[in-house]
Amino acid sequence: MIRAAALLCLLAAPAAAQDAGVMAALGPHGCTLSADAGRAAVATGLKAEAVTDAVKAGLDAVTATRQGDWVVFDAAVCTITLPEIESAYDVTSPEILAITSDIDAYAETGDRGCFLQEAATMFDTLAGGGRGDGFDAYIRFIGAGLIRGDLRFYGPSPLRTPPSFQVVSGACAEVGNINAIARSHDVLAEGFGGYVRKLGAETACDGSFGSATPMMFAGEMQGAAPDGTVPDDAEINAWLWFEFDLIAMAAGWHDGMTGTEKGTPRPPLCHH
Repeated sequence: MIRAAALLCLLAAPAAAQDAGVMAALGPHGCTLSADAGRAAVATGLKAEAVTDAVKAGLDAVTATRQGDWVVFDAAVCTITLPEIESAYDVTSPEILAITSDIDAYAETGDRGCFLQEAATMFDTLAGGGRGDGFDAYIRFIGAGLIRGDLRFYGPSPLRTPPSFQVVSGACAEVGNINAIARSHDVLAEGFGGYVRKLGAETACDGSFGSATPMMFAGEMQGAAPDGTVPDDAEINAWLWFEFDLIAMAAGWHDGMTGTEKGTPRPPLCHH
């Protein structure tokens, strides 16, 4: 495989101290080195030798492990940060405004806010009309919006699904729970790396979970008890795990993902 061959070349380098610049460059890639992540690190201005030396040093010091076709660096040396996702669209794009509901469209059901309507279908139409044709553009738009915080999938109960993705900027931010939504985004930004680390440790790449699930991890990050019990005064987004998953999908951390197939997670979301 191309990725395996690329890693073999990396591992041929002599041992060296780990480079903080390399670790910072790999943070948005889940502290996980693949051929793509290596090229991205070099594109930031780092020398290729620095990347290869950091890999060798990590494996020698056991601060990195081989996970199939990837090398994953431990939290002791590398901090996972939100990925850098680019999209040609944002919530102010004419195409997105055209599918954004009025703020009171769902008020009768208790969901006051601006929600996207048939966004995936719209992206398919822009890409030619076939089912799944616009998926790459769609998932990147969603991931970038979640990271910026102007698009959310927010709801306090796992038993009640929000109408859709909610626009929470501009006039659409004039909703009663906007402060809770904003605080939830802080949790998303600050907790992403820890969530990915926990998920990767508990999830085998064959799809089996350990003692907990993504929903439980995200709930505990926000103050829920292990049994799912939530304090009365807690402001929890019960769908934070779903937002994390969408961001990881937009970052390309699922193998075999297409417009009709979710694919399978790969490191750092799981371990071999």
